[in-house]
Amino acid sequence: MIVSGENRKPSFSKLADRSHLENELKSDLLSQLSPAVYVPFDLIRYKETMIDRRPLIKRKDILASIVTKESDSLTPSFHVEGEGQTFFDLIVGMGYEGIMAKKKDSYYLLGKRQTSG
Repeated sequence: MIVSGENRKPSFSKLADRSHLENELKSDLLSQLSPAVYVPFDLIRYKETMIDRRPLIKRKDILASIVTKESDSLTPSFHVEGEGQTFFDLIVGMGYEGIMAKKKDSYYLLGKRQTSG
């Protein structure tokens, strides 16, 4: 999920503000003032089948076949191969908070967090 802040840049703090609301009126107001956009970047189940043991790049191919176009509340993710550090430096240099990075051959480990070595 992404909620835009200043200059339409994603804002983690604005997302956090929205995620803890219990007041329906405040939630509705913030959803209009700062709409959230869902940007799925991984998929662990497809058509009743767990695909978590397939490499990330294969899961992303399946996801790309499902999320094919952008809307107000959903947008496809993309990936950069081979130039991750350069892309990260560019994004941070533009004032963004960062990027999501995963190894393309990694499996999804339910309930676990992987660290890069």
